[in-house]
Amino acid sequence: MAAKLKLDSVDDAESLVAKAVHDGVIDALVDRASRTMHSREIVDVYATNEPAAAFHKRVNFTLDMHAQAVKSLRFPQNIKPRADWESDDDDDEDLIAGNAPDKREEDKKKDA
Repeated sequence: MAAKLKLDSVDDAESLVAKAVHDGVIDALVDRASRTMHSREIVDVYATNEPAAAFHKRVNFTLDMHAQAVKSLRFPQNIKPRADWESDDDDDEDLIAGNAPDKREEDKKKDA
């Protein structure tokens, strides 16, 4: 291994391989006594049902979100319709036109 990696010593190769195994880059076991590395069997993830289950979960989530969005569009909240000419506040027109009295001047008159 040291020759393939072009390292100076076997100890450097051993520590490099041990660090790779520890970090999870290589799925293997290091036997320090015999200075060997035994790689574990590579399992084909796509041969299991795990990817299909994850995909199924994502698809169900998006379909549920879509169904909720359609339902909220179909049944809006109970809001009483209001005619355009109705107003909550009589001063709205004055505020829009810029004719509203200045609140600061009113406060000064009250204080005086």
